[in-house]
Amino acid sequence: MELTSFKVHKRFLLFFQNFITKYSTIFIDVMKISGFFFDIRGKVGVTGNSKKRHFFFKIGKLNKSTKKNKINFKQTVVRTPSGALGLTFILNFN
Repeated sequence: MELTSFKVHKRFLLFFQNFITKYSTIFIDVMKISGFFFDIRGKVGVTGNSKKRHFFFKIGKLNKSTKKNKINFKQTVVRTPSGALGLTFILNFN
């Protein structure tokens, strides 16, 4: 996302969401993933002095309280010309 124009960010995120939801059965069955969470916050697709946005989606179960589940949690910052975006990504395994 750092290399693309900020005008394409919303389109890219919607494509990514549609791709993940369309092929979610493959991810869940083949890769043994029980849940997926994607969250991005900040100036998503806007410039200047505009309000910050919040874009997220989740698939499957994301129960964080059981000891049996394995969680892969990643938080990072994506730099853009209009500011920075906070990115959170969680995979939940059985």
